[in-house]
Amino acid sequence: MIPGRLVVLLPPHATPETLEVAERLAGELRCTVEPRRGRTVSGVLREGYEGVLAVSPDRVTYHHTPGAEPFFYHPGLAKNRIRSLLRGEPDTLVRAAELKPGMTFLDATLGKATDATVAAHVVGDEGRVDGIEWHPVVAAVVREGLKRTRVEGRALALAMARVHVMTGDHAALLRALPDRSYDVVYFDPFFPEQVAGSCDISALRQVGLREPVAAEAVDQARRIARLRVVHKVRTDRPEPAHLAGWELVRGKRRIGYRVWHV
Repeated sequence: MIPGRLVVLLPPHATPETLEVAERLAGELRCTVEPRRGRTVSGVLREGYEGVLAVSPDRVTYHHTPGAEPFFYHPGLAKNRIRSLLRGEPDTLVRAAELKPGMTFLDATLGKATDATVAAHVVGDEGRVDGIEWHPVVAAVVREGLKRTRVEGRALALAMARVHVMTGDHAALLRALPDRSYDVVYFDPFFPEQVAGSCDISALRQVGLREPVAAEAVDQARRIARLRVVHKVRTDRPEPAHLAGWELVRGKRRIGYRVWHV
């Protein structure tokens, strides 16, 4: 659910940098900035706000329900996957999408930008990676996190900096794109049941879009893609009829990718 009444909460002794971040978020999300004044986040939520973005020197944290796990950006599994790629080990998404340096990649269901960051590492400076996130607060938190999170490893930092975040409904944004505008279009929807071992996205599941990718969006992706469309699937569950006949590339833990080739 997208909150109707938001506030950006400053830390005690806010620095000019944190104040700048807070004001940027407030401008993007059309809400106010307030000092903490000794209040807890749960206390602020009980004042009638439907969402609190707490700004600190190293992150922005989104609180939406008292006591619930908050959402914040961190590179998560992208760090390990990029390290594996640097060692010459394969990555299933990279293999399914046949990603190469210089390619363009559109992640239509961005979420925490894990897959987009891996793609950005592979396509490099000559390529382009754009991501669409439906939830405006998630998009804002991820955008800030990609810019400001300090990480170990130059390759990961460069990949994070290459990801461009767009906010909006992916079906509407896909309809507005011209034919053959990206080499690869990618969908990674939430599965009805969380896959064992994927706790990296548990906080995102509470606020993200739960609906499956509609057939119309897939049709638009096929129009937009120059090379292929990739859709993440559970290999142990029935798949949508509009993916019938697509190539299956199997991954780990009952995860796979259906691939449509232009």
